[in-house]
Amino acid sequence: MAAWPGGAWLVADSLVGAPIVRQHLSGVTFIEGAGEESSREEATVRTERERLLHRQSVLLEQSALLELAAAQAPDFQAGLRRILKSDAELLGVSRVSYWSLDLEARALECDLLYVRERDAFERGARLLERDFPSYFHALLNELYIAADDARRDARTREFTTSYLEPQGITSMLDVPVWVRGRLGGVVCHEQVGRPHAWTAEELAFSRSIGHVLSMALETAGRRRAEAFLEQSEERFRLLADGVKDQALVMLDPEGRVVSWNAGARRILGYDTGEALGRHVSAFLPPEGVEHDLVQARLRVAEARGQVELEEWRQRKDGSRFWARIVLTSLRDAEGRLSGFAEVSRDMTERKVAELQRRLLAEASLAEQRQRLLAEVSAVLVSSLDSEAALTAVARRVVPQLADTALLHLQEDGTPRRVACAHAPGSAAARLHGDAAEEGDGMGPPAELVRVLRTGRPRLIPDTQKLLRRLGTRGACRFPLLELFRPASALVVPLIARGRTLGTLTLLREQPGHPYTGEDLSLAEELARRSAYAVDNARLYVELRRAEQSQRFLGEAARVLVESLDYETTLGQVARLGVPLLAEWCVVDIVEEGNVLRRVAAAHANPEKEPLLRELQRRYPARWDSNPPATRVLRTGRPELFAELTDALLLPTVEDARHARLIRELGTKTALSVPLVARGRILGALTFGSAVPGRRYGETDLLLAQELAHRTALAIDNARLYQQAQQAVSLRDEFLSIASHELRTPITTLHLQLQHLQRLCSKTQEPALCQKLEASTKQIHRLDKLIDGLLDVSRISLGQMRFDLETLDLSQLAREVLEQFQQDAGNARCELVLRAPAPVTGRFDRLRLEQVLANLLSNAIKYAAGKPVVVEVEDRGDFARLSVVDQGIGISEQDLGRIFGRFERAVSSHHYGGLGLGLFITRQIVEAHGGSIEVTSRPGAGSTFTVFLPRRFLAGAEDSGDAAAAR
Repeated sequence: MAAWPGGAWLVADSLVGAPIVRQHLSGVTFIEGAGEESSREEATVRTERERLLHRQSVLLEQSALLELAAAQAPDFQAGLRRILKSDAELLGVSRVSYWSLDLEARALECDLLYVRERDAFERGARLLERDFPSYFHALLNELYIAADDARRDARTREFTTSYLEPQGITSMLDVPVWVRGRLGGVVCHEQVGRPHAWTAEELAFSRSIGHVLSMALETAGRRRAEAFLEQSEERFRLLADGVKDQALVMLDPEGRVVSWNAGARRILGYDTGEALGRHVSAFLPPEGVEHDLVQARLRVAEARGQVELEEWRQRKDGSRFWARIVLTSLRDAEGRLSGFAEVSRDMTERKVAELQRRLLAEASLAEQRQRLLAEVSAVLVSSLDSEAALTAVARRVVPQLADTALLHLQEDGTPRRVACAHAPGSAAARLHGDAAEEGDGMGPPAELVRVLRTGRPRLIPDTQKLLRRLGTRGACRFPLLELFRPASALVVPLIARGRTLGTLTLLREQPGHPYTGEDLSLAEELARRSAYAVDNARLYVELRRAEQSQRFLGEAARVLVESLDYETTLGQVARLGVPLLAEWCVVDIVEEGNVLRRVAAAHANPEKEPLLRELQRRYPARWDSNPPATRVLRTGRPELFAELTDALLLPTVEDARHARLIRELGTKTALSVPLVARGRILGALTFGSAVPGRRYGETDLLLAQELAHRTALAIDNARLYQQAQQAVSLRDEFLSIASHELRTPITTLHLQLQHLQRLCSKTQEPALCQKLEASTKQIHRLDKLIDGLLDVSRISLGQMRFDLETLDLSQLAREVLEQFQQDAGNARCELVLRAPAPVTGRFDRLRLEQVLANLLSNAIKYAAGKPVVVEVEDRGDFARLSVVDQGIGISEQDLGRIFGRFERAVSSHHYGGLGLGLFITRQIVEAHGGSIEVTSRPGAGSTFTVFLPRRFLAGAEDSGDAAAAR
C-alpha cells in the first residue's frame, strides 16, 4: 500500500488531540508505577489500549485507502464508501454521511449516506443556508458540532421538524472538512434512538477522519489538475499544429519567437527554423518597423494582459496582408512574465470587403443626399409661397439629416421662425411638437443672430459638453439648445445674391452620431437652394405688389383727375385705400386760416364706420392734440407703427374712452403720411389694419407716400384751378371792360384815319399819305394783340425704381456661373463663358443677376448632360448677353408665348416650375430699356439673347437703335 505523505502526521495529530486518551495513558502509567490497583482495572486499561491501537490502525488503513483513491479518481467513491462504513462501525452510530458544499448556491449536498442498520448506501438531501443559518454559522466557526441532544442544541434544532424527527435522529456529531483553507464539506455522524453523549475520544477520532478526507480531497484535486494540464498541453500542441488559418506564435518576454505553428508557416511563409529567434518586428513592413513602438505594445500587453489590434504584416516574399492580432501575456505560477502568445489571422479579404462596403455605403449616402437635394429643389420650385415651401423642406430633411429642423427668415434684422419639423418619435416631438417657441420673451436666439450677422455657419458636434462648460450662461447664449437639448447642432445661413435672408438649423439627438464636415456641406447646399427660392419668391411678390401698386396708383390717378372738387376726390381716395392698403383710412386737411378738418373716413367693414364717425365727432383733429396725424401735420414727416402696442397707443389718446374706441377698431398696425405740395403741408393720410399677421413696412410706407404725393398734387391743382378760375373770371371781366373801353377810341381812330386818307388822296401829298399808312398798320397790330390767348397743361408718369451702378457685365456673368457650377455638375453640364473683354454700363446688379440666373437654370434643366455656353459682347451703345444650350429646344408655336406669365413650353409633369422665370426676366430687361429674344428648334437647343443699353433707359420701348444693335 502506497504511503500518503502527511498521513502519519494526521493520525498522530489525531491521537495527540484526544485529551481523554492522554489522561488514560497517564493514568495507566501512574497505576502501573504504583502497583496499587486491582486486576479488574488492569484489564480495563488493556482493553482501552487495544481499542486505541485498533482505531489507529484503521486510520492508517483509511489514509492509505484514500491516497490510492485520490491517485485513481474512479476508485475514490469506492474508498469513501469503505471509510463511511468503517467509521459507523467503530463509533457505533446509526448513520454516517459526507456532504459537499456548493459555494454558489450556498448549500450542502449529501453525496453519500451509509445506514448501518440496513448496511446500505444512498444519496441524501440538500440543505440551504437561508433555511438553516445557525448550523451553517457553526460549521464555519467551530472545529466540530457535537450535539448530544440534537433537537435542543441551538446549532441543530433547526432540523427537528424537517429532518431529525422524521428520521428518529437524537444525537449528531458533524466535522467540517477544509480544502485549501476553504470549507469543502462535512462528515456527519447521526445516532437514531436513545441520545448519545459524545466522548472526547470520539470527538478526536471524528476530527481525524475529517483531516484524512481533507488531505484526500486536496490530493485528488491536485492529481486531476495535473492530468488536466497534461491533457491541455497535448491538446494545445495538437490544436496549434492543426490550425492552418491562424498563426499561433509564442514569444519570449523580449518579443523573440520561441514557437511557430503550421498556420504561421502557411501565412507568413517562414519555416520553423527560420522563424525561431526572430523578433516579432521582422514580420512588419519596413515603414511600420519602429522598435520602440513594438516594445511599447509588448509592455501594454504585459500590463493589461491582452491587446487586440489590426495592422499590415509582411510575408517572407515581401507581399503584405491585413492581419487581426491578439497579443496575450503569459505568466508562471508565481505571476512572473514568461512570454507572450500572439494569434494573428489574415483578414485581407475582410478588409477588402469592408472597403467595398464602405464605398458602397458612401455611394448610397451620396445617392440619398442627391435624392434629398432633388426633392428639396422640386419642392422649392413648385410654390411661390416661401413659408409653405420652407415647411416642406423642413419635413423632408427629417429624419435623414436631423431629428429637428428649423428655418428662420430675417425680418428687420430679427429672425422669425417660419418652419419647424421633428422626426417621428424624437424627444423634441414628444416634448415640444411643432408649436415650440424659442426665447420665452428673451429676444431672438443668440446663436441665430450671430450666424445672421457674420454669414458663417456654426457646427457644434457636442452641444451637451458646450452647455456644461457654459453652465448658467448657456440658457442666454444658446436658448435653442437649452430648449431642445440636442446632442449635435448645425446652424447655416440662407444666403442669396450676397444677402443673408435667414438660417437653417439642424439638431440631432443621437450622441454617437455628431455632425461632420460632409453634413455641413450638404446643409449649406440645402440652405443655398432654399435662399434662392425665398429670394425669387420675394422678387415675385415684390413684382406682384409693384403691379398692384401701379394699378392702385393708376386707379388713384383716374379718381384724382375725375373731379376738381377735392373734398369729393378725397372721399373717393379714402375708399380706394381699403382694403388693398388698409382696413380703414382717414383724411385730414389744413384749410385757410390754418384750421384742421377731417374731410373723409372709410372702413372696409361698413359696420365699423360709425366708430370712425364717433372718433371724428368726439375727438376732432386739433393742433394741440397728439394723434399720429396731428404730429405728421406739425413735422411733415411720416410715422410708421409696425406693431401698435399699448405702450405706443396710450401717449396718442386723450382719455380712456378715446383708447377704447381705437381698440374696438382692432388696429394692429398703422401709418400716417403728410400731403405735401410745393413745400407746403396740405393735410395727412392715416391708414390702419387689423388683419392678423400683417405689419406695415417700408414698402407700404412708400406706396402710401406715393399716394399722398399724388393726392397732394390733386388737392393743390384743385385749389390752383379754383384760384385760376377766379383769376380767369377776373381776367374776362377785365378784358370785357378793357375791350369795350379800348374798342371805342380805336374805332374813332379808324374813322379819323380813313377820313384823312381820303383827303390825302385828293391833296396828293406823298409824305402825309405814308404817315397815314403806317398809323393804320399799328392799329391793326393792336387788334391782334388783344385777341391773343395762352393755354397751359402738365402730365405726370410713374416709373420703376432701380439701384444703378457702373457694372462689368462680363465679371457678373463669371460670378453667376461660379454659383451654378454645382448644379451644372449634378446635371452633368459643362458651363462655358465667352467674355473676351469687360463690358461695362449702368445696370442694376441684383436684377441682372436674376436675369442670368433664370436663363442658366432653364438651360441646365432642359439640357442635362450637354454643355451650356454664356457669351457677353460689346455692341457699341448696347451690351449683348446670350445663353446657348443644346437641350430639347422649343417648338415654333411656343416661341411667342414663353415670356408670358405662367406660360410653359413643356409639360409640368416632366419639368418643374410655374413658368414665371422668363416672364420676370423680360420685365427686368425691358425696364432697363432693353429687349430679349429667343431662337430655337426642337431637339437642337435654344439661344436666348438679351440686348441692354449701356446707358440706362428705364421703361424704353424696343427702339430702332436696339434693333440695329442686333
